[in-house]
Amino acid sequence: MPHIQTENWLPSPDKPGQKIYDGQRTAKEVFDDLEGHLRSIGYLPDEYFLFDCSRKWGGGRAFPEDGWLANQVNYGGNEGIYLDVALEYYEQGKLKSEPFATGKTLGESGNDLDRMNLIASSITKAFHEEGVHARFIMVGGGTPDPEGITVNLSPEERHVAVDGLMQLRETLVPEDQDYTLVDQLLNRIGGDDFRQDFQLDQSEIAFGMNMQG
Repeated sequence: MPHIQTENWLPSPDKPGQKIYDGQRTAKEVFDDLEGHLRSIGYLPDEYFLFDCSRKWGGGRAFPEDGWLANQVNYGGNEGIYLDVALEYYEQGKLKSEPFATGKTLGESGNDLDRMNLIASSITKAFHEEGVHARFIMVGGGTPDPEGITVNLSPEERHVAVDGLMQLRETLVPEDQDYTLVDQLLNRIGGDDFRQDFQLDQSEIAFGMNMQG
């Protein structure tokens, strides 16, 4: 089931266990759920994520039955990177596209651009059956291997991940298969600062072993 519902459903009075359609939710209700979902997975744009209440969708209007959200990420005329979310739908056979929400990050690096594109991807996934931010590993025989995922970590998330992996590596020995995997992850997400510190640590260890010898 999608994370975000655009329709209202009520239990059927005649058929237990089934539901009946009860109209569309308002566009603002859909936005509020979307904002909460992005916050729960750490993908809320850091500067702002605003509902376009100045347009007609802010007056309690229902989300269109055949409507969907389209996302565009780009550098703005001012500093930062912008995520423009448009509500698209058909009216009298003609495609309409109107502003729905806007997100912004002040960062302008390639990493910031990647993160905003992943936020846009998360918005699309949230409205579809397979729209999950993280894959759950299924335990048991005959199940498919879990899929890989693409993530972009904020500086705080990256710090926590590196600290946890460093602690895990201390419990392993180089002969362990997981030791190599942990090193690969640290090299991938730790960045230049980690690699420099790691080389210094290795030099100190080698120096200490030579002194003992």
